[in-house]
Amino acid sequence: MLLKTSRTFALNIPLLPDGLRMQVGIAYLLFRIADSIEDGIPTKRSEKRRLFDLFIEAMRTGDAAEFCKQSLLTPPHESPDCCEVIQNTPMLLDELSKEPAVSDFVCNHVINSAEGMRRFSMAGGQHGNVRLKSRAELHDYCYVVAGIVGEMLTEMFLHHEPQLESARSELMELAPQFGEGLQLVNILKDSDEDRTDGRKFVPDLVPRQTLFAIARSNLRDAECYTEVLEEHQGSPGILHFTRLPTRLAKATLECVERNGPGSKISRDRVAHIVTSVTRPDSSASSTMKVLLAAPRGFCAGVRMAIDALDIAIDRLGTPLYVYHEIVHNRYVVENFTNRGAVFVNDLEAVPDGVNLIFSAHGVSPEIRSAAKQKNLRTIDATCPLVAKVHIEAARFAQQGYTIVLIGHEEHDEVVGIVGEAPNAIRVVSSTEEIDALDVDDESKLAWLTQTTLSVSDTAQLVDRLQKRFPSIVGPTTDDICYATQNRQSSLEALCDEADAVIVVGSQNSSNSQRLKELASEQKVTAWLVDSPDELARDDFEQVDVIAVTAGASAPDSAVEKVLDWLAINFGATVELRTHTSEDRVFPLPVELTAKAVQ
Repeated sequence: MLLKTSRTFALNIPLLPDGLRMQVGIAYLLFRIADSIEDGIPTKRSEKRRLFDLFIEAMRTGDAAEFCKQSLLTPPHESPDCCEVIQNTPMLLDELSKEPAVSDFVCNHVINSAEGMRRFSMAGGQHGNVRLKSRAELHDYCYVVAGIVGEMLTEMFLHHEPQLESARSELMELAPQFGEGLQLVNILKDSDEDRTDGRKFVPDLVPRQTLFAIARSNLRDAECYTEVLEEHQGSPGILHFTRLPTRLAKATLECVERNGPGSKISRDRVAHIVTSVTRPDSSASSTMKVLLAAPRGFCAGVRMAIDALDIAIDRLGTPLYVYHEIVHNRYVVENFTNRGAVFVNDLEAVPDGVNLIFSAHGVSPEIRSAAKQKNLRTIDATCPLVAKVHIEAARFAQQGYTIVLIGHEEHDEVVGIVGEAPNAIRVVSSTEEIDALDVDDESKLAWLTQTTLSVSDTAQLVDRLQKRFPSIVGPTTDDICYATQNRQSSLEALCDEADAVIVVGSQNSSNSQRLKELASEQKVTAWLVDSPDELARDDFEQVDVIAVTAGASAPDSAVEKVLDWLAINFGATVELRTHTSEDRVFPLPVELTAKAVQ
C-alpha cells in the first residue's frame, strides 16, 4: 500500500532496519489516512468534520468499523489507492496494537495531526479545502501535517535504538523542521495544481522568495538532524531514511526555484542522489540500467476509447454505462469508476433510455440490437482495427465461407467478432485445435485473427492452417494491429541485452500477456505488473540491465511509478530505446461529434 500513496517517505521506508520498517510503514499510512480526509475526499465541510471525528475516535479506541463504513458513504475518493488504504484502517490498527509501547505514542501523534487538519479544514472553503492566509498559518499547517510526523519518527528511533537517548533533546528540537522542510517543498512544487483544485497553501501576501528561504532553512535543520543521529551511532538504515528525502527535497527546491511550480528533477538526478546516499562508495557504472522500450503504452485505439469516455462523462454526466471494460487496464477502469462510469457485462444491468458506450474491444450485432431495443443512446468506441476484423468476418460469412478465427475464445474482442457470424466461425488457439478442425467445404475456408496476439505464435498457426488447408484465404491486410507488432518488436530487440524484463499492464490484457511471454521465450525472466507494489526488491538484486515496456492499454503514469521504484531502490538510470515511431491518431466516435451530443 505504501507505493500507492505518496513518495515522501514511502519509497525509502524499505531502507529502515527490519524491526522498525513495519512500524514506520503502518504509522505513515495512518497519517496518510488523515491527510486523505483533509484534501482527498470531495465532500461537504460538515461531512469532512464527521469523518475526522470518526477517525480520531478510531485512533483512541482501536475500533475503526464505523469510520470505514461512513467513509464508503461519501462521494468517491479522488484516488482509489487512498480509498483502499482507508478501508484497511482496522488492519493497520490491529498490527500497531501488537507493539503497545509504540502504539500509544503513534496514536497520540496521529490524533494531534488529525485534530490540526480538522481545524484547518473547518476554516477553509465550502468543501473544507484548506486556504491559508498568512505565514503563521502556513507554518502551523506544515507543523500539523509534517512536523508532528518528524516528532513521531524521532520517538520511534529512540525506542528502537537506545543509544540515541542521550541526544533526545537535540533531536526533538530539530524533528519538526525535518518534516516541515519536506512539506514546504511539496507545497511550493504543487502550488499551481493545488490552486486549480481549490486549495491554497501559499498565502497571497507572502513573497515566494521568503518561502524558498524558509524551506532552505528547514532543510539545513533536517541535515543537522541526520548529523546528530550519525554522531550518536544511529544505524545506517535510519541515516539513509532521513538523509535521502532531505537531499531529494533540496534538489527539488532548486528545480522549482529555477523553473517554477510543477517542475521535477530528472530521473537520472534522482538515481544519482539515491546512489550517493545508499551506496556512497559505488561507482556510477555499478548502478542498474533501464532500457526503456519505445513505442510502449497507449496505442491509437486505446487513446481514442479513453478520450471518448472522458469526453462523454464531461458532456453527458453520470452515471454513464460502459459495456465491458473500456480497455483492459485496472487503473484506467478504477479511475473512470470513481468518476461515475458504470462498467457492465450484461445489458440487463443497464436501465432503459440511458447513455451507453461500447468498449474498444467491440461488440456483436446482437448486443447492438439489444441496446436499440432498450432505447439506449449508444457511443461506439470500438477500435477501428477491431472493427476491420468485424467487417471481414461479416463479408466472408456472407460469401459462404467457414471462418477460422485465431484468438482466445473468452476475450471480449473475440466474443464480439464471433457474434458477426456465430454459425460460421470456429475459434482456435493452438496447432492441436487446428489439426482437429472438421470443415464441410475446404474450398470455402478463410482465416482471421484477434488483433492483440503474439506475432510469431500467430504466424506459426497461420502456417499450420495453410499447410492443412492449401486453399484457405486470409484478410487483405494483417489483422494483428500495428501497435501490438511494434511493442513486441521493440521489446524483442532489447532481450539480448537485458537480464530481466518488466511489462507494465494488467493480467487481463492480452497484448501485455504476449509481451511477457515473448520475453520468457527469449529466456529472460519477466514480470507483468500494474504497479511496483507487485515487485519484490530481492528479485532484482543481481540485475544489472532491465528492459521496461508497457502493454497498449497501460497508462504512462504506471510506467513512471515503476521507473521511480527502480531509481529509488537501485539508483537505476534510464536509456530510451526507440524501435520505431508511431503517429497514428483515430478520430473520436461520430456520436461525440454530432450536434445532438453537444
